[in-house]
Amino acid sequence: MTPGESGFSIERGPDARERILAAAESLFAVRGFEGVSTTQIAKVAGITQPLIHYHFKNKEALWKATISR
Repeated sequence: MTPGESGFSIERGPDARERILAAAESLFAVRGFEGVSTTQIAKVAGITQPLIHYHFKNKEALWKATISR
């Protein structure tokens, strides 16, 4: 079975949310909330930007989840 056959990609894998949070945490720590875009977070996490919005309502919700880890 190939990765695509299962309907389960690396991007949407179970650790995608964790990778988003880890990327956001490192970027927010260096650049602050206003200095980071969800596009930058997606790039560092190795996912597409829409996947961030699948897991988090908006950037503020992502920030809150990041600081409450």
